[in-house]
Amino acid sequence: MASGDDGVALARRLGADAAVNGRKDDVLAAAFEFAPGGLDAALVTVGGETAERSLRAIKNSGRIAWPNGALPVPVTSPATTVSYYDGDRSRTATDRRAARTGRAGPPR
Repeated sequence: MASGDDGVALARRLGADAAVNGRKDDVLAAAFEFAPGGLDAALVTVGGETAERSLRAIKNSGRIAWPNGALPVPVTSPATTVSYYDGDRSRTATDRRAARTGRAGPPR
């Protein structure tokens, strides 16, 4: 899930198998269309109602990476593993992560 058409385009350029615009599309329906049995994992970069709703597609035994400080904290199945992380949103860090994947960084 991305927040806008530019985010969807970036996700696809970075190799996402599927991408959905969380501002326009039904993210829960899109997730189950992509993975009818539920998603194994999610990397969340921001909290909020849309993120919370989309996490309903995570399998009970799934994994979620959630940024420290993003509220509200996710409500999940007790079997779901939630890992909290500190993110670096700087241009340098983004370019470094993109380089490790072997893909071009975001448009300048």
